[in-house]
Amino acid sequence: MVPLEPWNKTSKMVQAPIHKKIYQPLEGEESAPEDQVHSHAGIFGNIDELTTPGYTSSEAFAARRKEVLTAVETQVCLAQEDPARKSFTEMLKGNIAAFVCQEWTGIRVDPVHIEFLPSMPETIRCAARSYPPEILPRMQAKLEAFTEQKYMERITKSPRASPTVPVLKKDPDGRISSKDLRLAIDYRRPNTHIKQITLMMPDVRARIRALQDYAVFAELDWSTAFHQIPIDKETGLKLAVSTPFGLYAPRFVPEGVSVGSALLMQYVYIIFADFDDWLVAVHDNLLIAATDSEDLLKKTNRVLKRCQEFNIQLNMAKSRFGVTSILFFGYRLEKGKYGIESSRINDVRDIPFPRTLKQVQSF
Repeated sequence: MVPLEPWNKTSKMVQAPIHKKIYQPLEGEESAPEDQVHSHAGIFGNIDELTTPGYTSSEAFAARRKEVLTAVETQVCLAQEDPARKSFTEMLKGNIAAFVCQEWTGIRVDPVHIEFLPSMPETIRCAARSYPPEILPRMQAKLEAFTEQKYMERITKSPRASPTVPVLKKDPDGRISSKDLRLAIDYRRPNTHIKQITLMMPDVRARIRALQDYAVFAELDWSTAFHQIPIDKETGLKLAVSTPFGLYAPRFVPEGVSVGSALLMQYVYIIFADFDDWLVAVHDNLLIAATDSEDLLKKTNRVLKRCQEFNIQLNMAKSRFGVTSILFFGYRLEKGKYGIESSRINDVRDIPFPRTLKQVQSF
């Protein structure tokens, strides 16, 4: 049995170069494009970002629960002298099931069926890939952990399969090491046959502007975002993964699937629609606005109860409660005012002026 490591959302795919020998160009490509080798958002799905928030052993669950309970005091930002601080802390601890659970089956909705266009081939074969021998044990250990965690299931056959792409991260000295390995899935081929759905994105600026009369805020973050959404078996087979150790089918919406964000936003609207006057939901981020700490206490409790009703798991480490100034999707919000964060303005100002045709084209 492979010990389950706590999920860590801080690892970003764009920070890790792909092992070029493993990249297989699509038909018509001469070689691995440099921009896809070093920045591949929307092309490859990081399996490490897909793991469910559940824990497979009582010991691991107890340790994680204790860790989350300890973090509550840190994440509550109300002043020590605020009379609502103690009640807020007790309320969060009473809703700890929204932040950590042992038996987890995804959010309580019918498994999603992702529709594919008629152009979807009856079979999708991926070319055999050679993997450096030194990384194979790490790949196998991760796949076993994902199976044990019930994010994926081992299957014996599937007419379609997408290949895994190991991503080797650099050590502090800048050298690529097989010790820090991430697994990704090359979903480029099935993505071209997925029927797209409308992405319901709110006007963040308008929503922030509507909240500027509030004085205190809280921000909640989903654990693993749309990977909490279950998919049906037919979809899982179409998104099957080919590995050196056999075939695996995801049981939840995987990273790299083109409709993942749209599906998440659909469910966010359905689940939190009646909180629309004081809650802004964008992807896996929930912003709660309140008039004072007592009002925030009541609203946060309602949101956490709703999350437990739908079995949504939240990330305590990335959530904050009781702040008077908050940065949300590039906007700084405080009572009576809002604006674009100054660091974003500086980033735009610091962009080098293009001086060649190629620089203009990429500007």
